[in-house]
Amino acid sequence: MQYGGVVLGSFVGSDEYCLSKLGAMAEEFQDVAEKIQTVHSEHVKFLLLKLCFCQKFVYFQRTTPPSLISRSGIETIFTDLKFDVLASILGCGSEELDERVQTLAQFFGLRTEALDSQTYAT
Repeated sequence: MQYGGVVLGSFVGSDEYCLSKLGAMAEEFQDVAEKIQTVHSEHVKFLLLKLCFCQKFVYFQRTTPPSLISRSGIETIFTDLKFDVLASILGCGSEELDERVQTLAQFFGLRTEALDSQTYAT
């Protein structure tokens, strides 16, 4: 049985309800990533990526049980989208970003903490 609601932007309810909402959130992340990539200024793209896009996912990590985030697969989707936007900022394809560039990006504010190190409020 699915039941639940949204409290302060976080999904609260049965696991099925939360998983379905996280699936919808993955589609919303896709739309936002595509919109960020259409911005003409690389500086503005980076600021949107760092201060808006990444922070939104960090909020979900803090307010959603880690087991639900893992089961939904949204973390993998988000990480792929994050590096797609970064590649558009650098003017290359995401497949061209090697491990060194991705590691450096983590140090320049594009890091999302590991799920097991997060505490959540639900």
